Amino acid sequence: MVINILYIFTVAFGLVVFTITPATIASYVCMKVINEGKDFPLLKTYFSIFKSEYKKSMMFLLYYLVTFGILSMS
Repeated sequence: MVINILYIFTVAFGLVVFTITPATIASYVCMKVINEGKDFPLLKTYFSIFKSEYKKSMMFLLYYLVTFGILSMS
């Protein structure tokens, strides 16, 4: 439940386009750690993953959008 709220918060306040992929990756990693049964500080972990993966995930989104744009023009 808390991860869902964090996800919505970071996506909504990041103007959706700029934060949807980093927020998705951070949520996925946190859920993966929770499913492994490990105990960890959720907020600190979520935002550290969000910050560390921001650039990579935005490059992925840019690549995806460019590829989709090229394919849709054909």
